[in-house]
Amino acid sequence: LLDKSIALGLNSVIAHVRSHSDAFYPSSLFPWSVQIAGEQGVGVDFDPLAIFIEAAHAKGVSFHAWVNPYRVLSPSNDPSVLSEDNPAKKWLSDPEGEGKGLVIQRSDGIYYNPAAPQVRRLIIDGVREIVENYDVDGVHFDDYFYPTDNEDFDREDYAAYQAEAGDAAMPLDAWRRTQTNLLVSGVYSAIKQVKPDVLFGVSPQASVEKNQTGCFADVERWASEEGYVDYICPQLYFGYEYPQEEYQFDNLLSQWCSLVTDPSVSFWVGLAPYKLGNSDAGSEEWIGTTDLLARQVESLMACGRCEGVVFYNASTLFADTEQAAAERESLTKTLSE
Repeated sequence: LLDKSIALGLNSVIAHVRSHSDAFYPSSLFPWSVQIAGEQGVGVDFDPLAIFIEAAHAKGVSFHAWVNPYRVLSPSNDPSVLSEDNPAKKWLSDPEGEGKGLVIQRSDGIYYNPAAPQVRRLIIDGVREIVENYDVDGVHFDDYFYPTDNEDFDREDYAAYQAEAGDAAMPLDAWRRTQTNLLVSGVYSAIKQVKPDVLFGVSPQASVEKNQTGCFADVERWASEEGYVDYICPQLYFGYEYPQEEYQFDNLLSQWCSLVTDPSVSFWVGLAPYKLGNSDAGSEEWIGTTDLLARQVESLMACGRCEGVVFYNASTLFADTEQAAAERESLTKTLSE
């Protein structure tokens, strides 16, 4: 994977290290991931994260540790599959005591409660553990923040806030964004306290509005104020011919270019090789293309603000197909210019 990345002209990898309140490394806070040995909490006698970082750095490639903060289990909501040392399992087993209100079970999964200070401490401490123990170059969150905009999700927490704030209470959407902001700024501060050179970035959804009102990721603030992120990397996973005009690549890029205004925040863009060969909501431009990704990179270069491009995901970018090979050839030429 690293050799293929280098050959294409890439200089960094972003790899999952915690996807579901678990760890792809020995952790004092989270159990081993089910993806390591087939059962959550069951580990191995080596450190996959340390090996990957060492291999990347030996080849001159930066390593960014990818964490999903709130997701515990999805799409299953069966806590029996969680290991006994999972913090969520411990809190779920004491719903009226120490764990009250900290974990939320829904039909589509189990999630940490973004409004709970104890949850923020756990997530921030988990990031701090990674930065203290590993020579990572960055920490990366993607678009998994609030899993729903349903008012029932955190009704009790919001009601308690309203009772305390009275007439000064924020609307629900602004209050939720505040909870997310507390986490993001807390993670940023923790990283900088340990290793100031380690980057922290977020890869939100393409739609600014859906970020703000759907998962309550305050991208407008993160892109325009210091102290939240070092980079923002929206997932512009759409082509030039997408049926909904507001989602067409050029329109999304223009919107985000104007949104990222703080000089301390770098602007990266996520592109979607995983769509190669597939119809996209009626658009056929991904099916026969051999240079769509390269043309999008050229658009990023021309916008004058973008400083990086990220491809999701590696398995499709480096797929053993004629189309993927042709796209890589076009990309290699563009990235070398």
